[in-house]
Order: sequence, then C-alpha cells, then structure tokens
Amino acid sequence: MKKLLLLLLPFGAGLLAPGTAAAQVVTIVNGTATSASAPLGYGSPYSANEAIYLGSQITATGSITRVAFDKVEGSIVTPIENVVIYFKTTTATELTAGTLDTTGYQRVFKGSLTNNAPTGYMEVVLNRPFAYTGSSNNLAVLVLRNGGATSSTTGQQPKYRYGFTTGRNSTRRYTGSTALTSATALATSTALANMRLTFGTPQSTQAARNTLAVSLYPNPAAGKLTLQLPASRQVASLQVLDMLGRTVQPIVQVLPGASGTVELPLEKLAAGSYLLRVTQGEAVAVQHFTKE
Repeated sequence: MKKLLLLLLPFGAGLLAPGTAAAQVVTIVNGTATSASAPLGYGSPYSANEAIYLGSQITATGSITRVAFDKVEGSIVTPIENVVIYFKTTTATELTAGTLDTTGYQRVFKGSLTNNAPTGYMEVVLNRPFAYTGSSNNLAVLVLRNGGATSSTTGQQPKYRYGFTTGRNSTRRYTGSTALTSATALATSTALANMRLTFGTPQSTQAARNTLAVSLYPNPAAGKLTLQLPASRQVASLQVLDMLGRTVQPIVQVLPGASGTVELPLEKLAAGSYLLRVTQGEAVAVQHFTKE
C-alpha cells in the first residue's frame, strides 16, 4: 500500500500552497430526498425558493464566489434559463409564510443555471461575490426562475436532493404558471436543498483546483456515513481525524460503484465531532461530521 502524505489543517482551512489566497469549498448536505421544486421548479415556468442556511452548517467565512445545487436525476441537460439568485445575511433561523420580498438581499447571479449532466452538483460562478461574515449570522438564499422551458415527465425534469430541518421552517417557496411579483405568496416548508459554496477563487492555486467535491450523509450519523464522490470506479482513501487532527480510525481504501457512493462504518467510533479526509486521485476534501 502506498504511503500517504498527510497535511493536517485546522477545520475550515483551505488546501494551499504557501503564500497563496484561500479557496474553500463547503458542502451543506441535509438529506437524500428528491424534489423538482427545490431550489427551483422545472415542472412550471415560474418558481421562487427562499431558504435559510445556519452559520453552524456553513462553518466558514469570507467571499462566496460560487454556488451549486445537488442534482440527483433528469435527462434534460440544457441550461435552465432566467434564473436569479440573491444572498443576504440574517439573524433569523426560520421563515414565515408571506409574499415574495427581496428587501435586504444582494443579487449575486442572473443568467442560466448550469444543467450539463444527469447528476452531480450544478455550479455557477456568481456575477458578484458575496461577503459572508459568519459568526452569529445565517445565510438566506433566494432562487427565482422567471419563465422558461418546462417538463413534468419523470426522468426528464431536473430534480435535486434535499432534507428536512427539525423544529424550523427553513424554506418558503412557490411554483406555478403565474409570473413572479411582489404579491406572489410563498408557503413555508422544512425542505432544505443540499448546497455547495465556494469561498475565494478555486483556480488561484493548483491545490485549490484539486479540491474534491464530496457529499456525506446523514450528518449527524450513527452506524455509518454514506459518501457521494464525483468519480465512480476510482479508488478513494478515507481517513477519520479528531478535531486536533489525530487519526482515530484506520485509513481505508474503497472503490465506488457506478453511482459514486461508498459507505464508511462508524460503529467503533465514540460519539463526538470528527473530520473526514477524502482523497481520490490528486483531489482532496476535508469535511466535518458528528457521530451520535
């Protein structure tokens, strides 16, 4: 077995060459349910999806330059036109039913949402980076679709992964055939779409270009973690670290199947917070998870 060179970094730190700017990828995985309306609808020409992601889920600060959503199926692979995305920081943790309101939001993207494969994270570069301060602030994300192509055929329309939040209405939304206005009514939901944020410029360093996009769920986990890797049938190395960077579970090498998913047993791990370091080829990811 090849020896692995381990670079221990504080959680949330970028994987960098000396003297280069940070580039950091944060994946917020909330669940494995699928929806044709979160974060946007394709079964109808108009949709609005407003959601609050907690600072405790984001665990990073800085300039957000990219956003991506976790597409799970859909043979339609043409760009989704007329999409507008807004960000704002908020101390609120949940949303109430009401009408569409962009007050306090910064428009960060306007154009066509990437939709170039049946599955995977569909990412766009923000037209205007967003300064996220973290701390006690949460991130509100508003995704609007103002008309365009539709399909209600199973297997064709894009669907995205999401999960349910406990104890709070994290989302409010609308899908329909009526154009969006300030009078558009949004209904609350606990369905929160999986989302990936990039802080800084991914192309700024070779190490940043080698950042691996990994989804893991459930989180918190009990008996096992399921990982969604971007490359199938390519060996991946999994290493569990404590919050001080010490290896607490033997390194394992796994070969993902066609779906790109693998499972990591956690039965022998004590309850607590950990880091998972995933290496696949030359790409590396470090993500936080909790064992119940």
